[in-house]
Amino acid sequence: MKRLIKKTHFDNVNAIRFLTLFAIFFAHCFITDNQQIKVSSLFLDLRQVSANLNTAAYSFLFILTGFLNTWNIFEERFIYKKVNVLRFYMRRFLTLLPLYFVLFFIGNYIIPYLGVGNNYHAVNVFSPLRYFTFTFNFGYIETWNVFEGIIGNMWSVAAIIQILLLWPLLMGFFRRNEVFLYLLIFIAFVVFAWFFKAEPSRMNKEGLTDYNAFTFNTFRVLFDFMIGSYIAYFSFFKYETYSFLKKTTKRLIGGIYLAFFAYMIFSNRILFNLSSQFPSALLFLADKIVVSVCLGFFLFEQNYSSNSIFKLAKLKFLKVTELYMYGIYCFLPIGAFCGFKLMTFISDDQTMPMVLIVQPILGFFVTIVLAVISYEFIEKSFIKLKKEYQPTREYAPTLGPDVKT
Repeated sequence: MKRLIKKTHFDNVNAIRFLTLFAIFFAHCFITDNQQIKVSSLFLDLRQVSANLNTAAYSFLFILTGFLNTWNIFEERFIYKKVNVLRFYMRRFLTLLPLYFVLFFIGNYIIPYLGVGNNYHAVNVFSPLRYFTFTFNFGYIETWNVFEGIIGNMWSVAAIIQILLLWPLLMGFFRRNEVFLYLLIFIAFVVFAWFFKAEPSRMNKEGLTDYNAFTFNTFRVLFDFMIGSYIAYFSFFKYETYSFLKKTTKRLIGGIYLAFFAYMIFSNRILFNLSSQFPSALLFLADKIVVSVCLGFFLFEQNYSSNSIFKLAKLKFLKVTELYMYGIYCFLPIGAFCGFKLMTFISDDQTMPMVLIVQPILGFFVTIVLAVISYEFIEKSFIKLKKEYQPTREYAPTLGPDVKT
């Protein structure tokens, strides 16, 4: 009798993912035409902190993707001694591509006719050729204007698809030498960051974040993906790094969390003060490496630490949204836009409470509704089809002596 492989379930992953998606939404939901609010210190400070959290949240999603995909590869190797690459592709594409294509249709043929006006330029930003070849993240410079980036977060899906096309092949080529693969990725990341003269993102006078050409580069994403993959590597095989980190004390864990969030608040001031003393690329690399390593530690701590202060899986309400996670991510910009339109419909006065409280609540509610509809009428059928490409095994497999996959 054949059974699906019983995959390892990480109880805290979905809770972490939900909070990460909320951080991304938080960075995009403050939209207003009120010039007094735009230049207020409270509004600008919120935009700056939310922008820092947004950058960290995107990095965490790539880290999580690297962790889960690499872990699945190791699990499949453990059962079969090899990975069925075509089935690997089908499982990932049936998850990612349906909404990727739906969002292109919505962004180009529906949103422009909903009264957005001259502020909307997504048709010019999203070239069909680059979109459908999953390369439009190269050279794509996102603004914080939700009208211009209504499907802008699909750049990350395009970059992930690029990586997933190569990842099982790279893992096969570097089998039992994965550390060399991680080292090569790190070197490539440093070289490309220096070549593109990458610099930390900064907020301009209009409250928008200025990005550089390396911000959406696949090698930047690949670095985060590699960190997640490395965590899966030493955790799956229970190496010394795993044993060492698992014993991290509560005091140290709490200190790392506090230091991280303090840095999210003051990073722009810190980097600005250092900008006259160090090259911008060096500051970018230091900032990126420190933030990504901290995020990787948070992922490990939530999954494996014996001394966690609090496991997010205890928040039961976060598990309810497990089926709708990808839909929430895809529809976040549209939800933010709808929140703005609903706010202006309810009241002509864009006051601070309306912009900072009412608009985000409305926008996130719309996002959840769209995600539920998307799952029920689009994603569910593809998820059922995906089960046909899940690896199977004998219910009681006989594993050979080659445990090291």
